[in-house]
Amino acid sequence: MRALVDKLKQEDGIAPDSFVIDHLDKPTEALDAADRLAEAQVDAILIVNIAFPNGQVFLTVATHPWLAKVPIAVAALSLIHI
Repeated sequence: MRALVDKLKQEDGIAPDSFVIDHLDKPTEALDAADRLAEAQVDAILIVNIAFPNGQVFLTVATHPWLAKVPIAVAALSLIHI
């Protein structure tokens, strides 16, 4: 994921100040991440499926007072190459 973000930054596909938050395991980590995203006043959020099941990230982000109006995309990535 980090390599994809870096590539998109180099190709002007996403803003150069875009960032990745690491895997989250606990609801408190999800709340900290939501606060960090709100502080950065992000324009959009992409949650990759491997990053949110345990930490309830989607629900935490979607109900955060500032982030509630920010577009959120949830994606599933396949790590299997055919």
